[in-house]
Formats: sequence, structure tokens, C-alpha cells
Amino acid sequence: MQYSSPDVHENHRISDICAVVVCYNTGARIHPVIKALQPQVGHILLVDNGSGRESYDIFQSAAELYGQGMTLLRREDSNLAAGQNEGIRMAKERGFQRFLLMDHDSIPEKDMVAKLAEAAAAYQNPDKLGIVAPQLCDSRSERAGTYPVSWWRHRLPGRRKFRESPVIEGVLNVVASGSLIAMAVYEAVGPMDEGFGIDYVDKDFCLRVVESGRVILAVRDAKLYHQLGDCRDHYFWKFRLTSTNHSPERRYTIYRNRIRCWRRHGRKIPAFVLYDFGAMGYDLLRVLFLEENRILKIKAMLRGMRDGVRGRESGIDNQRAGNSPN
Repeated sequence: MQYSSPDVHENHRISDICAVVVCYNTGARIHPVIKALQPQVGHILLVDNGSGRESYDIFQSAAELYGQGMTLLRREDSNLAAGQNEGIRMAKERGFQRFLLMDHDSIPEKDMVAKLAEAAAAYQNPDKLGIVAPQLCDSRSERAGTYPVSWWRHRLPGRRKFRESPVIEGVLNVVASGSLIAMAVYEAVGPMDEGFGIDYVDKDFCLRVVESGRVILAVRDAKLYHQLGDCRDHYFWKFRLTSTNHSPERRYTIYRNRIRCWRRHGRKIPAFVLYDFGAMGYDLLRVLFLEENRILKIKAMLRGMRDGVRGRESGIDNQRAGNSPN
């Protein structure tokens, strides 16, 4: 493991980092996100992905409130990957060396960015560093996430949680929100694939980072509170299952992009396909036993898999999928 514990510094604004926050119809809910980020980064680039007038007016008021510390970028469509790419390109034009991807429903702890930057600075092989990600915590239960890893040259999958180690190295993929990435890595790996639209954009980018020989780190002490969709907990004896309750349209895009991602990365990183296949089985059980409209959702999932095999990319269905990155 090429990590050594860094000196702990007082939280401060890191001037070479631009936060790229893609949002859609969040209204006033964007304020806690901006308030938490503003003291931590050099600039906030708020990318509005085609919100209605009410939300856009709120975004404009926020931009006026924060003045030179924030820029509002207006877009007309809801493609998450395209919004991220436009924001990153603007950050690069303004001279930022690193960017922090954020969703509109993620709240960072007050020192999250500093902790990510410290972990990046402590990594002993900086040329091989791809992404530094926070510990993802459920905003309702504060339950911490687990991270997919691989063994034996990316052939066998595994899962890791934070134990005594402050960093998990060799993660296969992380949620985009909270990811700290150098511009040099983005330029080397290539932009977010806009053909995915929303779902699996982050997984595809992460896998390209891993395939480039770079490392993804997850940092225990950098915490991000995040809510994934309309999640609901269900209890069976001592077991807890969480349903995501995505719409049939969203199920379609998830399963189409899942198959596309398998086809693209399965040969180089078979561990990801094996891990994600298990996740698909768990997801199918949740839909069958815990969610409403299960027949419509199963049909949508099957159509998505069919179109994924055919290589269909995001189109008008992305507009119907709900626009949210969750």
C-alpha cells in the first residue's frame, strides 16, 4: 500500500480545486450544498441541467449571493455526463488544476475536501493516482458504504469496508459525488461518456481510470452524506434490505447502461462484471419482493438489457428517466 499518514492541518480553502455541481430542479435544497462547499474550494461551478424557472431563479440568486466565488452555467438538456463535461471544461479554462464532482443532494463534512487533498498529497506514487473519494454515508441512517475491489489481476471481485486503515486502495469504482480528480487524469482518460446519459457514467469513468493503470482511493475521514433515490428500509428478522424505488423508465436506463458497461470493460476487468452481476441479482430480488409496479419494472429492465446488447446509447429516454443522478 503506497500511503503514509499525512500531517493533519486545519481546514482551509484549497484554491486550485473547482467544485462542479450538476443540479436539476432542486430549488432551495441547493443552498446547504453550496454553503458546505464554499469554504472548502477555490470556486463553485453550478451546472443547471435544464431546470424549470423556479429552480433556475433560486440558482441565479445563489450565484449573486456568492459573487465571484460561484458561477452558474445554464444548460438545456438533462444529460448528466454532458453537464459534468461542460463544467469540467469551464473549470480548466479558468486555470483550475483539480475538480471535485458533486451531486445536488450530497452534503460534505466541513473538512471533507481538505481530507481528500491530504490523502492525495500523502500518496507515494502521484503519477499513478487517479481518483480520491470520500467515505459515503447514507444521509438518513449514516450507514457507511462498502467499496468494490478486485484480486488476482482484476479477475476476482471483493468488497472492503473501512476498518483500522484510513484509506482503501485499489477500489474499482466510486460514486461520482465527492470525487477529487486532477485535470491531467481527466485529459489522459477522456471525458465522461455522454452516451450513458445518467446511469453508469461514474462507473465507466472509474473503470477507464483503473484500466489506465491508475489507482482509486477511498478516504475514511473524508465524509460525504448522500441520499440514493427514494430509498426505504425493510426489516426481516435481523436483516435489513433497502429498496431504491426507481421508476420503470429509470430501470430501463440502468440496465441498458449496465450491459453496455459490461461489454466495454468485461475483458479487462472481469471482476467488475462478476461484482455487478451479484448486485443485479440483489436488485432483482428487491424489485420482485419490495417494490410496487414490479411487472412494469421487470419489463423495463429486460428492454434495457436488450438495448444494451444492441449498443443503444442515451437518447430521448434520458429525458424521461427523471434526470436525477441517483
